[in-house]
Amino acid sequence: MGHSVKMMAPQFVKPYIKTNKNDANDACGIAEAITRPDMKFVPNKTIEQQDVLLLPCQSINHKTKNSTS
Repeated sequence: MGHSVKMMAPQFVKPYIKTNKNDANDACGIAEAITRPDMKFVPNKTIEQQDVLLLPCQSINHKTKNSTS
């Protein structure tokens, strides 16, 4: 089909979302935001960048497990 994935940061989409946060309003806001020519997209993180973000979480979980034993 040839779809391309583009990620948008929530703070860029939020101005286009109407009141009462729900899935339908979120979808309408995203559809509105994507049509704007000045929409900023977020680059995808590589696997290595995602691994670096997990390191602090793993050390916190490790400390919690050891302290409850």
